Formats: sequence, structure tokens, C-alpha cells
Amino acid sequence: MDGPQIALIVIFVALLGYFGSRIIQSLQQGPSYAERIIKNAKPDKELSKPSDEFSQPELIKAFIEDNPPYILAHAGILGEFTRVFSTVNGATYQRSMRQFAVHLPGQINAGIGLKVKYGTDKATFGVVYSTYFVHEQKTDLVLAGINLMIIHIPGETDDQIGVWIPEKQVLLCADDIYKAFPNLYAIRGTPSRDLMQWVRSLDLMLNYDTQHLVPSHTRPVFGKENIKEILTVYRDAIQYIHDQTVRYINQGFTSEEIVEKVALPKNLARHPYLKEFYGTVAWSVKGVFNSYLGWFSGNPIDLQPLTIKSKSERMVKLIGIDKMLEATKAALKEKDFQWALELSSHNLFR
Repeated sequence: MDGPQIALIVIFVALLGYFGSRIIQSLQQGPSYAERIIKNAKPDKELSKPSDEFSQPELIKAFIEDNPPYILAHAGILGEFTRVFSTVNGATYQRSMRQFAVHLPGQINAGIGLKVKYGTDKATFGVVYSTYFVHEQKTDLVLAGINLMIIHIPGETDDQIGVWIPEKQVLLCADDIYKAFPNLYAIRGTPSRDLMQWVRSLDLMLNYDTQHLVPSHTRPVFGKENIKEILTVYRDAIQYIHDQTVRYINQGFTSEEIVEKVALPKNLARHPYLKEFYGTVAWSVKGVFNSYLGWFSGNPIDLQPLTIKSKSERMVKLIGIDKMLEATKAALKEKDFQWALELSSHNLFR
């Protein structure tokens, strides 16, 4: 999940099961399915933020009735909502639809979970506002007789919060970890995530005696040693990307040059939780560079570049359209897809 992190205190994937109701939820099952879930759950319990593909705050609307449940979020969520749902909503919505191939057939995975699908029972969209905000690093609560600690663990978003359930040694870690290389920069359009802030959140989680780790995406992790190992390699990988990028920045390399130089060590690159299936090392390096130095790569050619149209017209005039198309077909045949894309773009934008 890349949107603002609402924590509706009792989290479906872990706690409705704990209360006696077990669910699997998808966008193909909208308001009527939500009604059945709530009816089967114990009536005195609080509603929570769902996990997995039902992870965006606007999709919780199907579970909210006229008398809304207790909804808690970090105070920083207001700024996140403004940025995502107001300031650049037109661009981020369009780019999100493209990133996750929502309107393309034949896809079953969106990189970090199942593809969003819409069934005949339409999901109800709408923003649900929090009823209580936390400001502290840690906040103790008792809900439905369960002792909870709300923990501020910024990572994918600055307002992200997790839930520690000490009696069950359960840690709900939001989006700070999932079974894929972390999305340190989201290509749909976000500022680069603060890598060292994310690392500090993972270090904080390592301090808990966790027996059950429940992320918002991908499957739970069980066993203290297993959890410790995964959290450790995750934080090590993020810090490695940060530190190596900064090292090459200070040696005067451009962002493109640094992308060629930075790669995870083999022991990290081979880890199943660090496969570049969602985020990538290259995008992360560019994000770190931009967060420290802005858009200018350091190469003077980028200061006053030709427009895409002008560059394409000149390339076609120089080489000839027939030769460019021939080279594009050859690149496709050799499965050199990036080169084929760059060649064909000149014909597209001229």
C-alpha cells in the first residue's frame, strides 16, 4: 500500500480471526459481503483497516455504516491525504491505473498482491475520516479487552503506524515489510521514501519479542528467529542502498552512473524477501539521489535538453525512419526490449 496509512484499530487479518471470525476479502465482494462479515463478527468489537488488496483507505467505505467505528490514525495523515487525494490526485490516479494494469485483461498479480478486480457487487468508494489521532511514538490502548500498543513506524508513508499485541506476541507491521524488495520510490508518483527513517522503524520492530509478524501485504511470518532474520536483512538492504548511493554522490557521479554501480551483495540479492518484484534497486538509487540533490543529474546536457519532439524529429532525419523501424524489429527479435522501446519512441513523438 502506498496511500495514507489509516489504522482502524482491530486489524481484520489478525484480529477478526482472534475474535472468532475468519475472512478473505477482495474487491469483487463489495458492500453486501462486508455486511455478512460484520454480522458474523462479535457485535461488541471494533472494525479495522483491512489488509492485502483491500488496503487503500478509500476502499474501507463498504464496511462503514451510519454509526462509524472507532478509527485511529497518526496525526500526519492529514498532510498525506491532502497530497494524495487533492493536490496531485489527477496524475497519481492515472499513473496508478497504469502501474497496476487495472484495466488490462489477463493479469493476476500487481507486484505486491493480487490485481484489483471489480465485481458485480461494486466496491463503495469514499474517504473515511479518523475519529482519533495519535501524536506520540507509542500509545497504549485497551480495546475489546485486548491490550494494544500503537507504534509510529514511518516507512512507505510518514504517518504509518503499527500495532503491537504483547499478550499474543503479534506485531502488525503495516507496509514496513513484505515479501518483495521494498518500494523505496513509487513510480506512480511520490517523493522518495526516507530510507533511513524506514531503517529506524525496522530497528524499532527488532526490539519486540515478536512471535507472529503480520504485514499488510503478503503472508504473515512466524517464529522469533525467522522474524528477526527477515527484519534484519530488510533493514540492511535499505541502508546499503542509501549508504552506497550517498557514497557515490559525494564522489561526483551522476544518478545514471550510480545506478550502474550500486547492486545488493549476493547474500541480500538472493534473499526471498528482497526479490525485485515490486520495488527495484535502480529506482531506489534514483529516488535517493533526487531526495538529496533534486532533479539535476550533474550532467550539463540535462540543464537545457531538447524537447522529446525535437530530439525525435532530428534522430529520424539523421538516421531515416526505415532504418529506425528495421533496427526496432531487430531489437524485438533479440529481446532487447529497452532498446526497442527507445527506438520506437522517436517515431511516436516526432
